[in-house]
Amino acid sequence: MFKRKMTTINGLRKEDGVALPVTLLILVVMGALSVVAIQWSAQDVKRTERYYKAREAFYIAEAGVQQTIDLMNYDSTGNSPGAEIAAGGFDDVLDNFITNNSAQLTNISFASGTYNVTVVDNNDNDGDLTDDEDNTLVITSLGNKGNFSVTLEAIVTRR
Repeated sequence: MFKRKMTTINGLRKEDGVALPVTLLILVVMGALSVVAIQWSAQDVKRTERYYKAREAFYIAEAGVQQTIDLMNYDSTGNSPGAEIAAGGFDDVLDNFITNNSAQLTNISFASGTYNVTVVDNNDNDGDLTDDEDNTLVITSLGNKGNFSVTLEAIVTRR
């Protein structure tokens, strides 16, 4: 009887044929993890690409704002229009700015994208968006990079 129980226990200890199912199970689990990791990586690459294009569009729009401020600070001869602005606020800028500078502010190629800029008077409670009362303008620049667009708005005040 004792010998018979030992044989049964020894029979249970045999591990022949266990290696193949365990190996296959580990391979299936690792394969599933690999597929998930590849999908996450692909999504991350797409998100990163969209992020960089949106950032590029932002910087293109910012270039439009900077170009506009530069044009406000200096006229075509390189002189600063400070005295003119001090005398009449931004009225002269509002009257002629886009017309005189449209070639430098409309559909401008920059860094493989484009920007378009508009300049308007802020709402200074006078009811007229072409008459500046408080020396404050709103610059709106639209930067485009591929199919990404960013609108940047800057408020410019001259004290």
